[in-house]
Amino acid sequence: MAALGDRTVREIFGQAASTAPAPGAGSVMALAGAWGAALALKAIRISRRHDLASPQAAAAEPELERLAELMMQDAEDDCAAFQAYVAALRRARTPSRTSRRCGRRP
Repeated sequence: MAALGDRTVREIFGQAASTAPAPGAGSVMALAGAWGAALALKAIRISRRHDLASPQAAAAEPELERLAELMMQDAEDDCAAFQAYVAALRRARTPSRTSRRCGRRP
């Protein structure tokens, strides 16, 4: 499956709303946080363009960029980790070939 960053917003929405295990709550919330940071960055940049940005807002810009990057990476990591977890659960539930031949479950 493609990384979250390589999918369209519509694809992420569709997968989050589906029965697919990921992206789920962790990934979606991390992306929501990153979008919130993006809107704060937009407000700072528009304010600066009109000479309305406070020194505190301008100072927050690099930290918001850093946090947005972290949240986007967290979304990717959460999605991958949960997919691996679900795959491991499925493997654990599937009897091994040897167990099936011997008539027992692992």
